[in-house]
Amino acid sequence: MPIPRKLFQTVPDRTAIDNDYSANIAKLIRQNPGWEHRLFDNADMTAYLRDKLSPDDWRAVQDINPKYGVVLADLWRYAVIYHEGGVYLDIKSTINAPLDEILKPDFRFVISQWRNKFGQLYEGAGLYPEISHVPGGEFQQWFVISEEGHPFLKAVIAQVIANIRNYSPKRFGMGKEGVLRLSGPICYTSTIWPLRQHFPMTALDVVDLGFQYSIYEGTADKDRHARQPSHYSNLREPNVLKDVYVDRGQVITLGIGELLAREVLENTDVVLKLAVLSFVATISFIVVLPILLWGWR
Repeated sequence: MPIPRKLFQTVPDRTAIDNDYSANIAKLIRQNPGWEHRLFDNADMTAYLRDKLSPDDWRAVQDINPKYGVVLADLWRYAVIYHEGGVYLDIKSTINAPLDEILKPDFRFVISQWRNKFGQLYEGAGLYPEISHVPGGEFQQWFVISEEGHPFLKAVIAQVIANIRNYSPKRFGMGKEGVLRLSGPICYTSTIWPLRQHFPMTALDVVDLGFQYSIYEGTADKDRHARQPSHYSNLREPNVLKDVYVDRGQVITLGIGELLAREVLENTDVVLKLAVLSFVATISFIVVLPILLWGWR
């Protein structure tokens, strides 16, 4: 079954789209006149997932921390391409050639990895311990290209739901680390990897097809999308809220530990004070303990 001529993208709020993103959307629509372009926002994604997931799975999804809209967007992209087929593309990403020219009739599912070798544009990208057995690192999921109903996506959807149900900060981490494991490329890659020889797929470098990770590549503002305070890489709290109070001590301890570590690294006075306190505590112990022991005799 050929890839359906549908292009999906998402934004947090369709009434407040960044001008650069609006221009990119217009370019993609103009470049692909025979394709249906469908733009979803958070409300649309929520409604779509509520309609497509089972009641039990939908209840699990509602435990996602609302600050992590990216987790909802990850799950939605897998679901919409599984049910509809077509191409999903991050709103910050673009394609520099018509899709009709670059997607071959025999494509069923497309896999691509980063140009992450030494000296390449994304040196070191996508190389995580959890998927160290995968040569080349993560399968990129800032795009998803698939026929309708592909088993890879069915498996990934099931794994994301299972991860949400089994989430704890200790197991999955928080912030960006939690996103990567919960629903992002670590989850995506580790789920697809053992299935890759059983179902049709095409592995290639999408950059060669004209795909571009960010419209800001090659500019002085190449990391603009990640600098917003609400971006998941800037958050440091649990990704899923249900029963997180069990791990709350860990959350607080991590926050204090990170703060202390930063102070120690950046302020030599703190290091000196800690050394003095440690010395005083040691001397006090050596002097006081014999006196106490003598008094008990």
